[in-house]
Amino acid sequence: MNELKETSELNINNILPSTEIKGDDGVDYIAYVEDTIGYTDRAFGYAPVLDEDKVSLFQIMTDGEKNDPANAEKLSKLPFGDESFLKNLMTLGKDLRAYVEIDIEKGEMRKWSKTFKVDGEKYVLTYTPDIEGPINPYENYLKRLSSRR
Repeated sequence: MNELKETSELNINNILPSTEIKGDDGVDYIAYVEDTIGYTDRAFGYAPVLDEDKVSLFQIMTDGEKNDPANAEKLSKLPFGDESFLKNLMTLGKDLRAYVEIDIEKGEMRKWSKTFKVDGEKYVLTYTPDIEGPINPYENYLKRLSSRR
């Protein structure tokens, strides 16, 4: 997995607000959560405090019709202020990232998403890896997020 490029003008610290939390593994993390409401997706990311360049960035969407305007309201109700919710997302994200890294090593590109539920609503967490090449999901998503601010 490629690390975040230091020369990149796109820096998650300038785009998403963050908070520190202690993971279930005892490691301190920075959790990034998009505070911009009104879109049909929301961003979530995390990085170990001692290794801030190893950011894992994810897109959260509702399961079902992607462009339904009601999705923005559903996404706004996710409990990002709840530390246990953030820890659960991090655990889901770590599992997903490990799966994606195996895919990348094999040269495969499958759907890099997992479904989860909150209060009966289904959501989809999609990993946006920082990879070399003409299409970089991480940088493309950061560009989209920066245009929302």
